Amino acid sequence: MLATEINLKQGPYQGHALRMKVSRFEQFEIWQLNGKEWEMLAYFQDLDVASAMAKPRSNPIQLKRAKYDEGKLVEEEVLAEMGAMRADE
Repeated sequence: MLATEINLKQGPYQGHALRMKVSRFEQFEIWQLNGKEWEMLAYFQDLDVASAMAKPRSNPIQLKRAKYDEGKLVEEEVLAEMGAMRADE
């Protein structure tokens, strides 16, 4: 589960960090096919950054939008595919 940190600037807890859990979030993932298995290379909160990083490589690449709730994948969408896919898949 992701956590965000807020540094408190006022009040009795001034200077302390407050950590909050984020139960729902969306991220953009770059996946690469290695042999017969897909593995995640990287993930980003911003689609533009993920798109810029998802450059064609020697193996096929997928750029996906993934939505999580309570740390579990609840929705996944392939936004782009790059590189040649093998005929046996």
